[in-house]
Amino acid sequence: MFFIAFENTKYNLYVVGEGPLKNEVLKNKNIKYLGFKSKKEIINLLKKSISLIFPSEWYEGFPMVLVETLSTGTPIITSDIGSQAEIVKDNYLGLHFIAGDFIDLRSKITEFFEKKDKTFYQNARDEYLEKYTPEKNYKKLIDIYKIFQKI
Repeated sequence: MFFIAFENTKYNLYVVGEGPLKNEVLKNKNIKYLGFKSKKEIINLLKKSISLIFPSEWYEGFPMVLVETLSTGTPIITSDIGSQAEIVKDNYLGLHFIAGDFIDLRSKITEFFEKKDKTFYQNARDEYLEKYTPEKNYKKLIDIYKIFQKI
């Protein structure tokens, strides 16, 4: 229930998607529930966002939302586990918080807003351009195929 980190703060949180905690989210005045959105709508929201909160407590494989977020130049505040912690370099593309710890998440949100570090935004976009464009991924895939051709 990561949204508890936003209760009684001066920060607004916009929640996109469907889930069993919808009614809990709706109880908070500074949390806006947007519901299901198309991919195009999500990208437009990310472009306007200050940050994406990725509070997963699961070991995700390769969360596409992180790459989509980086493509918009939006920093990410993520839990400190699994691939999300590897993809989002702490204090470079955003911040890490202890998975499941809403007090630590709240402190990272406050830290993020107090830092007002504009380099996070440029770093996010640069990381996407350097590693995750379709062209870069195509090249990586072809390189993998070439390795297997030699075996």
